[in-house]
Amino acid sequence: MIRQRYANSLTHDGSNSVELEDQTLDVPGLSEFRIADLPDEVLPPRDAKETLFSCMLGQIGHTIPKVDTLVMNFYQELYPEPLLNDLKSKFSNVLNVGFISLSLPPPSLPPSTEDVTGCLSWLDGQKAKSVAFISFGTVVNIPQSEIEELAEALETRRTPFIWALRGGMSYCLPSGFLDRASTHGKVVPWAPQIQTGVLKSLDLILEREQGRGIRSRVQDLKELVLKASAPGGRASADLKTLVEKITSV
Repeated sequence: MIRQRYANSLTHDGSNSVELEDQTLDVPGLSEFRIADLPDEVLPPRDAKETLFSCMLGQIGHTIPKVDTLVMNFYQELYPEPLLNDLKSKFSNVLNVGFISLSLPPPSLPPSTEDVTGCLSWLDGQKAKSVAFISFGTVVNIPQSEIEELAEALETRRTPFIWALRGGMSYCLPSGFLDRASTHGKVVPWAPQIQTGVLKSLDLILEREQGRGIRSRVQDLKELVLKASAPGGRASADLKTLVEKITSV
């Protein structure tokens, strides 16, 4: 539906398609949002071949209407109510089984002295709630220009940070960044926002009252997820229903 509405939002001038950057989409259950803010993988490509991830999303979109049960790697308690109601109106069974790739509650951290990365012992010497943690996961590819801008913003502000950087991405960092940042940050390798925007975001989250409110709401969400994952929680019940459905086939 998003792809179809996106296609309808294009204007055509001869053989060229012009994207309306300020065009918005209204999707049932979601707030109105700008096309320009959508991830590239969600939209049908016009000038390049589809990526594997984009192709998979497209195929899922065609398959979902035919399914009996929709299984989500998510928690029902985290949905906006209009979106949850819209999903339930379209599917007879919506099972939110939680983040099945995570152990909840999370295992205890090892003693600082046993952490081979040195991050925990370094964190012991930092002020509470003063360190920025940066991670983009293992799926999304961040352009080199954006990695450089983020690195420059961290250097400019001298924000204490831990950056979990996917293996092989260190070459994107500005020359000498690792050495210069060693006094106030840790980059941990494992297998477009402009710099001023990054600085404003760091200042908002780490220093301002609004940032303290955001961190407080994140803590509330954490407690909600832990409750949903516990025995008797909604995610646990949905996972049990899923197992029963699979084993009864």
